[in-house]
Amino acid sequence: MAAEPRRPLAAVFWGFFGLALLAAAWQAGAVAFGPFVLPTLTETGHAMWRLVASGTAGPALGATIAHALGGCLAGGAVGLVLGIAGGIATARAHFDLPETMAWIVLAVLVLLLADVLLLAPLRGWRAMRGGRPAAPPVEA
Repeated sequence: MAAEPRRPLAAVFWGFFGLALLAAAWQAGAVAFGPFVLPTLTETGHAMWRLVASGTAGPALGATIAHALGGCLAGGAVGLVLGIAGGIATARAHFDLPETMAWIVLAVLVLLLADVLLLAPLRGWRAMRGGRPAAPPVEA
């Protein structure tokens, strides 16, 4: 059996450099956004140590993995069904103009709803923290 080749010193250096760059970006984000949005590395390390020491990290990690796998399975199932339906619709006939227009209207409504439900609270939060107002004033 052949011995496993050693990693060059440059590869180890770039690995540590990447981790240091990630830590610096994290710390800069913590300073810029505050502890409510992004805690410092020290606070995160202490919180992680408390979770591991108290024994609550294991069940929380298990629940997170279960939710992630469930989301992947649900997304895969929806994608499979929509892919099959799209293949059947394409094989059935070419797209009719009214049908295509209905999809365009539906896409516009969904994107508008996503903007209202997802981005509006963030804009309001920024305005509450003293940032730019949610909508700029109209000049006459």
